[in-house]
Amino acid sequence: MVEERTAELVAANRALQAEAARRIAMEEDVRTHQTQLAHASRLNLVGGMAAGLAHELNQPLTAIQTYAACSLERIRSGASPLDELRRDMEKIIQQTDRAAGVVRHIRRFIRNQEAHRSTTDLNGVMRNALSLIREEIVGRGIQLEVHLADPLPLIVVDPVQIEQIVLNLVQNAIDAMTGGGVSDPVLTVTTSVGPDNSIQVAVSDRGPGVAPEVAARLFEPFVTTKDSGLGLGLSISQAIAESHGGRLWAAPNPRGGTTFTFSLPSTGIST
Repeated sequence: MVEERTAELVAANRALQAEAARRIAMEEDVRTHQTQLAHASRLNLVGGMAAGLAHELNQPLTAIQTYAACSLERIRSGASPLDELRRDMEKIIQQTDRAAGVVRHIRRFIRNQEAHRSTTDLNGVMRNALSLIREEIVGRGIQLEVHLADPLPLIVVDPVQIEQIVLNLVQNAIDAMTGGGVSDPVLTVTTSVGPDNSIQVAVSDRGPGVAPEVAARLFEPFVTTKDSGLGLGLSISQAIAESHGGRLWAAPNPRGGTTFTFSLPSTGIST
């Protein structure tokens, strides 16, 4: 009897170990799939921001060309003081650093990598994200209003993932107001401290709003009101917010359209 009971316990223990291993493997598969989806979402966002990124790079490249042409003309004339040439060279270096910074930022954003969290100033993350898409906002004839509460408590996040939430929400707001029928397109982005000392980011548009039958399923994968797109942006954004201990929700904008808000827990330490 003892041997039989021992054998039963060993078999049960092996079964538990096998079940635990199966669950760990399933969780790893889910994490890998989520990482792949997030990477695809980032690539899609970068594609949509192509015009704005081209503008961001074109500005420093044009300045470099101008300063280089002026320097060359001064050298050819033989009447240019070295101080003037030195200033031109310094400006060229500054603009080269600016262009390289844009490229580094984009490479960091699209890189498929594990999350790296650090103590972060959310307003800095917001400025970086908006700089990537500002040109598209202006090009679509949309007025941008930005209200960043200062100071804000610091947060511990992966800045690239938070940028992804912001860019997803802003891109959705742009799309909502460029489908026609919006006479006064205004995009409002705000940061604030919530009642529970969390940090909140709100992105409001003045588009047609979300239909009730869609609102209930808005954050489900593959649910979209767009003619193109997979409908993964909001579900990925929600997953990112929740993985950081926050949440993402939508509500009607009193001035028309929709307001998407996400919250993140703060450290309580002000910048």
